[in-house]
Amino acid sequence: MFLVAVGLFLALGPRAGLAETVTVACAASLQDPVREASGAFEEEHPEISVHVSTGASSLLARQIDRGAPIDLFVSADDRTIAWLSARGRIDSTSVAAIAGNRIVVVAPADRVPEIDAPADLAAPRIDRVALCAEIVPIGRYAAAFLETNGLRDRLEGRIVRTDNVRATLAAAAAGAVDLAFVYATDAATTRAVRIVWRVDPA
Repeated sequence: MFLVAVGLFLALGPRAGLAETVTVACAASLQDPVREASGAFEEEHPEISVHVSTGASSLLARQIDRGAPIDLFVSADDRTIAWLSARGRIDSTSVAAIAGNRIVVVAPADRVPEIDAPADLAAPRIDRVALCAEIVPIGRYAAAFLETNGLRDRLEGRIVRTDNVRATLAAAAAGAVDLAFVYATDAATTRAVRIVWRVDPA
């Protein structure tokens, strides 16, 4: 099922509660709320420090699969969690959906194109569009949106792939691309971009 309002999943690792340091791996798009929550946790539990590692959900999952000492994993999709669970790398009984998000298309704030319909995202004036590789959750979601709206072939040769959603956002913020597919929460972190299209969750 294609999810636009993405479920975020927290998985409890076997070491949690046994160490004075808790290591959290979280999707790059979630680093701000996770760091904020970690700081609040440390204030309530000064005897425990929290180390946050960020990156693409798929990359973090591969690290966990190879034995990285992670206590908590916050992923941007359920497929990654299911993969780790099937491989016996997480406690499947600890998995819970904790938040949702939405995909938006942003443009550099100093050159916002007029977008009235999905087809406008592939107009000739759009030279470069940034989105994550399809191994990353939002990359899959964006690709599904492009495919559904007949835009994938039209944007052939104009797509710039990135490793994670924060890199995608940075490309738009720096003006290196005309458009970028990011989460709404990412778009809200900078004034260097403007939202030009909100992807319909349907």
